[in-house]
Amino acid sequence: MDVQASDFEARLRPLDRAKTYLVYCRTGNRSRGAIQTMERLGFRSVFHMTEGIVGWQRQKLPLSRSS
Repeated sequence: MDVQASDFEARLRPLDRAKTYLVYCRTGNRSRGAIQTMERLGFRSVFHMTEGIVGWQRQKLPLSRSS
């Protein structure tokens, strides 16, 4: 989901707030805002990939893309 989209908050609303979510973006900046919104909406288990995909790749961790 795009945190900068005008309907971002509306797209979060139907999600189960009791589930666990990992939030990430390219560098961790936009995802920080997404997490703030999610916490405000009552999501209880949200993890932040603080350095984003860039940090993940810098650590040479595996990355795959779904088709």
